[in-house]
Amino acid sequence: MSLVNCRGCGKLQLGSAEVLCSDCLRGRIEQSHRVKSYLREHPQATVMELCAHTGLPLSTIHEMVKRV
Repeated sequence: MSLVNCRGCGKLQLGSAEVLCSDCLRGRIEQSHRVKSYLREHPQATVMELCAHTGLPLSTIHEMVKRV
């Protein structure tokens, strides 16, 4: 293990280069739960509707979609 910066917030931590700190990881999980919850209720929602109703930026939604 080496000292690296969190790719989410830049905080120094032990780990590998592609790791989020525990705070950023917790935030990403909460964001994904918001998106999943909204999509369960509105399965035909557009990306712009997701942004408007979850409060997440478009870039975050696109990143989540790429990881699926």
